[in-house]
Amino acid sequence: CNRSGGCIERSSINFCESIRINEIAANTTKQYIELVNSADHEVSLAGCRIASNRSSLVFLELPNITLAPQEYYIAYINETSLLLSKSTTGVVYLLTSDGETEVESVTYEELSVDTSWSYFTDGWKQTYELTPKMGNVYAQFAACAAGQERHLETGRCRTVSVEAVLLDCGEGRERNIQT
Repeated sequence: CNRSGGCIERSSINFCESIRINEIAANTTKQYIELVNSADHEVSLAGCRIASNRSSLVFLELPNITLAPQEYYIAYINETSLLLSKSTTGVVYLLTSDGETEVESVTYEELSVDTSWSYFTDGWKQTYELTPKMGNVYAQFAACAAGQERHLETGRCRTVSVEAVLLDCGEGRERNIQT
């Protein structure tokens, strides 16, 4: 039985097996939570739930769809009643269809602007490469502006040095090397 007094038969609960939180884009203009089916077979999302910060009873019930192996599902926060903390600590929960059993929880904190908290084989990392509905890509730094490159020792962007190209002076003329 759940907290509200209703009882759900255990056999009717979707335990959301093999569904995992894969990416949390909290400090971006278009916030989202990405799930992935990590199994080698199809898995149903029917009734599974996403909650954030667990300070209230607000959750997103996932649709009655099936994900193929390694297929992604994106929940865009502005299309839900969920809230993600942008620059402080936040937690995202994946719950079974009974709304009580926690499948997984992921904590993130102090994310830089336009980054996501993403899962990689060696653990969770902040990345500057947002990859909704794609495999995660690690980028330690934001991309440099056009005409700039990343200095390998400092990690800072710097203007690309362009070697001056001397133009031809034209027929019957020569370049004065002093000027």
